[in-house]
Amino acid sequence: SPRAAATLLGWTGLALLARIAGITAIAMALGVERPFAAALLVVPAVELAGLLPLTPGNIGVTAAAAAFALRAHGAPEEIALAAGVAFNAVEAATSIAFGVAAVVQLATRLPRWAVQTAAACGVAGIAGAFSLTVLVPLV
Repeated sequence: SPRAAATLLGWTGLALLARIAGITAIAMALGVERPFAAALLVVPAVELAGLLPLTPGNIGVTAAAAAFALRAHGAPEEIALAAGVAFNAVEAATSIAFGVAAVVQLATRLPRWAVQTAAACGVAGIAGAFSLTVLVPLV
């Protein structure tokens, strides 16, 4: 179905842009030089690392891939590791929020839009809380 394929490609592209924006924001918050260029290195490294699960749930692989890519970009070790862990935490929290929303959707008769809106609000809350951890120490 061409329409279903277009929808799938659209959501996949949006997810890719969200990952690039997320790592760019984290890199900017931690003072990495050229954060957008760093994001363009980190995202493919994370995708490549995710192809072959090395640990149960690939725990730590995302953080390590992001840290190695940032270190190759020239970021200091502690900044690269912090950014890798932060990116992994944000990505995991988002996955959990939408996973819970999917379970709620399947287990109840609530309208799909209501569950998706609740999940999006939860993710926005997680993003806001994470942003405060970065911004409050700067004030």
